[in-house]
Amino acid sequence: MNRLRGIVGCVAVVALGCGTGEKDSAEKCAAVRCAPCAPALSVRFKGVEGRGAPEVTLSTQELKCQPDGLTTVCTTTAARTGKYAFDVSAPGYVSERVETEVRVELMPLMPEQSACCTCGYTAVSLDVQLRAPIK
Repeated sequence: MNRLRGIVGCVAVVALGCGTGEKDSAEKCAAVRCAPCAPALSVRFKGVEGRGAPEVTLSTQELKCQPDGLTTVCTTTAARTGKYAFDVSAPGYVSERVETEVRVELMPLMPEQSACCTCGYTAVSLDVQLRAPIK
C-alpha cells in the first residue's frame, strides 16, 4: 500500500511539474489549492461525566487551551516536529503526564498535492480522559 502511494505521488509530481526542476513549477503549484495545516499537536481533555469542561493547567507554554463543550482542547502554538512532554492538572482530577511525538511528514495524504502542499509534519491528535481521585 505504501509503495502504491509513493507511485501515485510520483505520478502527481510529474503531472503537476512541481518540484521537478521545471522553471514554471512555482506557477503550477500556485494553481493547487492547499488545505490549511492542522495544529502539529491537538489534545482533548475530557473530565468525568456530569461535569463541565475541565479547567486544565499545563506545565508547558507550547499549547494554548480553551473549553469546547464538555472537553478542553489544547493545541500547539507553533508548528514543530519533535517530542512533546508535559504535565496536566485540573481541580478535582489526578495530575497526568502526557508524552507524544510529532513526526516529520514523509508524504502528504493527498498525493496530487505532494510536491506543492506540505506542512512538514504529521499532525497528532490525542484524547486524554482525566481521572477523579480515588476516595
